[in-house]
Amino acid sequence: MGTPWYLVQCKTGRERFAEDGLARQGFDVFLPSERRTVRHARRTETVRRAFFPGYLFVSLDVTRGGWRPIDATPGVVRLVTFGARPAAAPSGWVDTLRASADARGEIVIEDEFACGDRLRVRRGPLSGLTARVAETARSDRIRIVLDAMTIAAPVELARTDCLKLA
Repeated sequence: MGTPWYLVQCKTGRERFAEDGLARQGFDVFLPSERRTVRHARRTETVRRAFFPGYLFVSLDVTRGGWRPIDATPGVVRLVTFGARPAAAPSGWVDTLRASADARGEIVIEDEFACGDRLRVRRGPLSGLTARVAETARSDRIRIVLDAMTIAAPVELARTDCLKLA
């Protein structure tokens, strides 16, 4: 397993800046990210964004000290603590995230959806709701039927906005 991972809160949109600063100080840093398609002013582009906006992870041994400089790193708000001690992420959790990421830290979600599969909506106005896949005809979008609705009204979402449930 190794050294525990701790959560670092970053300034909004400054996760990469904080990641660079912490890495230059010798900290082992993990900034999980994802590719997202965004539309702005009639233009569509794919950008890399933080998977957990405003946060990244740092691996360190708190018993040896040396974690106070994290709070003074440009782009960092604070090392998340409970009382006077940093709060460790659950054992193995960050390692599992790292295993599902590519070399740049981009989380690779390779969920293949089939009709009838259960899923959870990851973002957008329907975030957190569960649904069933109704149609998978297009490569970038799927049609779902929400579990919470009494009338079967299909909704179309981007595949990347959904997470397949076991």
